[in-house]
Amino acid sequence: FAPGSEIALTGVVQYEVARTHEELFDGRLNPFERFTLIVHDADDVRLISAPPWWTPMRLSAALTGAMVVLAAALAWAWSLRRQVARQAAAIARAVRVSVLFICLSSVVSAPVGIGNAALSWEFRSGTGVARFLFTVWH
Repeated sequence: FAPGSEIALTGVVQYEVARTHEELFDGRLNPFERFTLIVHDADDVRLISAPPWWTPMRLSAALTGAMVVLAAALAWAWSLRRQVARQAAAIARAVRVSVLFICLSSVVSAPVGIGNAALSWEFRSGTGVARFLFTVWH
């Protein structure tokens, strides 16, 4: 049987008793310290209940596993939050540049009275740098 099992035994108990009053009361011999159980056969030993499955070792392993999963989930959420913030900033920069380009394009395409004009632009993603070239020719 596994350690922690509750068992029922049927048999004869043989134990050593104190020989004198002094042996019993001065602590040299506990009357139930040494005993022998004599059983007739294996049927005299029965399992009443198995030990609990949640042993201290299994419980600590389960809690450790749960803590590792929780830490990994928090790290993943933090990483996603940073990634979303970076992408939102890049999108905001691109929108500002697009709005500026649309505004400048409308100015360029309107009659200016000095001839033809052209607008070219370059936007470097991730840096937020935009370079505009406004050319007017006659």
